[in-house]
Amino acid sequence: MPLTIAVTRERAPGEHRVALVPETARKFAALGARLRMEQSAGTDSHFLDSDYSDITMVGGIREACAGADLILRVTPPSPEEIAALPEGSTLIGLLRPFEDKARLAALNARKITAFALELLPRISRAQSMDALSSQGACAGYQCGLIAAARCTKFFPMLTTAAGTIRRVHAVQPVTALQSEYSLWWRRPEEDVLPTCAELGIGFVPYSPLGRGYLTGKVNETTTFDSSDIRSRNPRFTAEAIKANRAVIDLLEKIGAEKEATPAQIALAWLLAQKPWIVPIPGSRKLERLDENLGAAKINLTARDLNEIQSAMSQIKVVGDRY
Repeated sequence: MPLTIAVTRERAPGEHRVALVPETARKFAALGARLRMEQSAGTDSHFLDSDYSDITMVGGIREACAGADLILRVTPPSPEEIAALPEGSTLIGLLRPFEDKARLAALNARKITAFALELLPRISRAQSMDALSSQGACAGYQCGLIAAARCTKFFPMLTTAAGTIRRVHAVQPVTALQSEYSLWWRRPEEDVLPTCAELGIGFVPYSPLGRGYLTGKVNETTTFDSSDIRSRNPRFTAEAIKANRAVIDLLEKIGAEKEATPAQIALAWLLAQKPWIVPIPGSRKLERLDENLGAAKINLTARDLNEIQSAMSQIKVVGDRY
């Protein structure tokens, strides 16, 4: 029996989004689903009813939801809208489950299974369903525009060449630059870091742990899911991982002397370069966050830094960055 999917018009003030765009509707239809949509549901998102050639258009929310197995929404349903949902159906949307207990009780009373998209675990496999990332990107662009227009002391940049930094800074003072920098990717030292030092611009290294390699947890038997960018990264082939082991050996040696992990030494090395360099390591686990924070307590002496510099000068990192 085919799945019946219903899409209702968003009624919240100021809400112009629609839960299903025509392209996705065609994909559902190709899989054999039956689709019904409330008329004009996509109008505020600049989709005409005629754009939904694979959907049956109906006059109201009750008609759209009648007999539906799955209801797609953007905003949480009102009490009146909940009353129109079929008992025992499934609801997916940005449901804000913590702000209204009465709404959850009403959904429960109708035996409706509700999935709040904003609570999806933020893992690689779920990235295509991660509504918060796409909204965050839009908000980031908006912040950049506001900063450029109103905040003369705040204007960040990302992965920018030294020549571009200088030209931009002359027009709009730049506060910080984000770019990749770590023990095994030191290209910024050639011209970007000297430019930042000259112009008083902070530097924020991303991937300071080499996408996890510098933690020492990755070896030649480690496998990566196809959704993981490292599965296609030249530095994460079994051959490259094994060849670059000398970098981990160095970090482990210094770490043994400091009672620290390789990751902490890699971060401490970055922190020791300049006071205006602040790395941003990513982490999905609380214990990794605690480990990363511990790097701030590690004091690498001039002797330590010279030893690392001397050892790294003898190590050829195998594999392109991308």
